[in-house]
Amino acid sequence: MQSKWAMVIVAVCVVVAVAAVAYAAGKATGEAPEVIRAQRFEVVDAEGRVCVVLSVLADGSSGLAMMDEDGKQGVGLGAGPDGDTGLALMNKNGKQVVGLGAGADGGTGLALMDKNGKQRVGLGMWVDGAPGLDLLDGQGKVVWSAP
Repeated sequence: MQSKWAMVIVAVCVVVAVAAVAYAAGKATGEAPEVIRAQRFEVVDAEGRVCVVLSVLADGSSGLAMMDEDGKQGVGLGAGPDGDTGLALMNKNGKQVVGLGAGADGGTGLALMDKNGKQRVGLGMWVDGAPGLDLLDGQGKVVWSAP
């Protein structure tokens, strides 16, 4: 749980770093810029390792990725060009273990995966507002479902 909070703190640091760049640019010219534009921002640690990346991809999607001390992505937050959004949490092995998403069509979902990245729980709300819950075994077979 502490590492998740550490990732949140790192994300806040990204925002502060961008603000600091804007402030420094303003100090150098005597004016603060209204907008700082870039396609990618990277926050690095004292050794130069990339810890946080804020970027826009060629397809128009945007994302924030936070890496652990080994350089593996631990948290991913993104928005697709079609309006879908999502949050992914990964374990130390780089496997996604939590996924939270909202579709542009209005559907939402939460997926919980085991340590190998296989989905074991699915909780969702369909576009029409109907909820659903699925419990899956290690092979991906639904063993219980509601409604």
